[in-house]
Amino acid sequence: MDKTAKLLRLCTFPMCQKEHDARGYCHGHYTQLMRGDQLRPLRVAKAQTLKCAYRRCAILRAVLKYCRGHYTQLWRGEKLRPLRVVKLQPPICTFRGCDRPCQALKKCLTHYKQFKYRGYMTPIRPRCRADDILRLLA
Repeated sequence: MDKTAKLLRLCTFPMCQKEHDARGYCHGHYTQLMRGDQLRPLRVAKAQTLKCAYRRCAILRAVLKYCRGHYTQLWRGEKLRPLRVVKLQPPICTFRGCDRPCQALKKCLTHYKQFKYRGYMTPIRPRCRADDILRLLA
């Protein structure tokens, strides 16, 4: 028997369209057989695209009918309310005149490397774009 014929074998349990695993059954039915259980249809996994039951929440649900935030509110015994949206802005480099986001020691990556390897920092030169070079050459 070649490999392509083996890959095309399906489970022999009626109405099961899963790929054959062992003894003519898919993994789920083979597990039932090995446990000594009576063979029965496998449960169909529910789609994970269900939204939170709170009317104004668009987050996918995680626990029971609610997203993690609203489930926590219920668990605490609180009245359900909209979740706070916290927009975290990355901290900015502490070098004067630099507006790049921090990477380490409250410095952007360029200033951090300058400080680490040289021991002092200098302003970063503006990046040169192709349009700027063509304008200078014209």
